[in-house]
Formats: sequence, structure tokens, C-alpha cells
Amino acid sequence: KDLGDVGAFSTVKGVELDAGDAALCDTFASGTVPIPWQEELIETGVFEELNVWGSPGTLPPDLDP
Repeated sequence: KDLGDVGAFSTVKGVELDAGDAALCDTFASGTVPIPWQEELIETGVFEELNVWGSPGTLPPDLDP
């Protein structure tokens, strides 16, 4: 479709999705993280290693411009 046919919220005029399109979309990550994976990060300690902040009221060095 032409870029001019894309409306608000990325809807495209005149395009209808079928079951094949839905199946294709289902194979892509939706941006959400499965709860079992979140629990594994917490249980293994990876979350704490990645979630490091500075002293109260300060930013950690990697976020401080």
C-alpha cells in the first residue's frame, strides 16, 4: 500500500487479514516477557545484577549523562 493509505493507529485502508496473516503475526514476539522467564531471571539472580541503581536520589554511572 501507498504510505498515504496508512491512517491513524497504523490502519491500512482496503487491506483484510486472513488466517495465514494471523498465523504469521502469532509467530512474532509481542513485546511481553513470559512470566516463567521473569521468574527464572529473579531466581537466578540475573535481575539483581541488571537492576543496579545508585544511592537514593542519584543515578547509576551508566545512566548519568
